[in-house]
Amino acid sequence: MDKKIKALMYIAKDYYDIDISFDNAEKLLIDKDYLVLTSEESYKYCIEYLESLFNEDISYFNVNIEYYLNEDFFKSYYKESYENYIEDIKYEDGRLEQELKESNCNTEEEYLQYLLSNVKNYAEEYIFEFGKNELNNLIKYYPECIDKNKLFDDIILNDGKGNILSRYDGIEHEIEIEGILYYVYRNY
Repeated sequence: MDKKIKALMYIAKDYYDIDISFDNAEKLLIDKDYLVLTSEESYKYCIEYLESLFNEDISYFNVNIEYYLNEDFFKSYYKESYENYIEDIKYEDGRLEQELKESNCNTEEEYLQYLLSNVKNYAEEYIFEFGKNELNNLIKYYPECIDKNKLFDDIILNDGKGNILSRYDGIEHEIEIEGILYYVYRNY
């Protein structure tokens, strides 16, 4: 903790022209008015923060969410949906036979494969059919339909840890103390 306090004292003086005593610096760290973190710690804090935002409201993320969707999840969704559809039309007088004939299929399995082959991108098809609001609801209840790790890594890479962790000015300060590189973020 002493090294982190020293890092905070240097950054406060050099960048913000604030003289902080050792005891006051310790209190600022405890109260999380400032964060002083190693690279691994700062990455972990970013992930935790982004995860909390994700769980609160996916629409917070102003990104092309389609890029992060799990295509296999949506393929399974459509496979199950089409299987249910085929099961339902079995009980309608002659409907299954008519659709098999129109699609040049001989069996229910062939027809299922025919229906699936008409969808080029399952995630895009879902968005087209149900819209982005419904997609956001789906993500809330089935978070496995999106690659959160890739989404979070891209946000950290593009926005930077400073924009995520420093609520005061969005700046990430670096300082080396006794051979350890620390990142300092101001939050008030």
